[in-house]
Amino acid sequence: KIFERRVKIDAPASHRDLPSAPIVDPLLQLFSQSYTPQKLLGYPLAKSALQLTRMLSPVGIFAPGVYEGTSFLPNTHHDETHHVEMELFIPPEDLSTLLQVFDDKLRDCKECSYFHVYYLIIRSIMPDQTPIWMSPFQKSGPRISVSFFTYLKLDGTSAPEEKLSPFTMFCGHVLTELVCNLNMRVRYHRGKYIAPAWVGALELEEDFKDSWKKYLMLQTAQDPGRRVHSQYLQLYGQRMASKYRACPQAK
Repeated sequence: KIFERRVKIDAPASHRDLPSAPIVDPLLQLFSQSYTPQKLLGYPLAKSALQLTRMLSPVGIFAPGVYEGTSFLPNTHHDETHHVEMELFIPPEDLSTLLQVFDDKLRDCKECSYFHVYYLIIRSIMPDQTPIWMSPFQKSGPRISVSFFTYLKLDGTSAPEEKLSPFTMFCGHVLTELVCNLNMRVRYHRGKYIAPAWVGALELEEDFKDSWKKYLMLQTAQDPGRRVHSQYLQLYGQRMASKYRACPQAK
């Protein structure tokens, strides 16, 4: 297993010897469109790119220093390549378990027809200092963020949900293992992707029932005509009201 530690610091970039154009992500995208290329080409390529940075570091290329965050992983610029991302937040003490079980059981999801190619992006996030309804960092200690990226191409297709379905099943597979089987207290980024079966699931929303009630009270007072709405909010509200659960044994 290969891990690289990055530390975020408040200092200007001192190393600018990396190409400004994205290199790794477009290549990984090319080999991320179906299971066999993902497993046999994409993932080995991702590992080789990271190993290359270590080999070149002693001669001054990719050397330790201060880099812009999007310029070194190595040189991925995932912000410039269309992707879908699920971001989970877990207690720090669960990180080692997640990393172990991910490589042992989750990365290769044959039943999903999906092999996870991309690096796991991991960062630490401190709890909120002020009340923010529905924030995953309320009433919590520090959390570890783990992001799962996919580069399945969705543009140009008439059925994007069908094209994304391997990643959808993979995300459900990950959440089922972490939440249902390992009993991790997982939270998630509400502005990014979540498997539809887990929207409004009590296993993820137990700590947010009061916050949701406050939101509904505010909605009733400020938007009685429900002009601000979405399919997500409708489904979320229905499931919160019914105390819906996503874990198979709890249905």
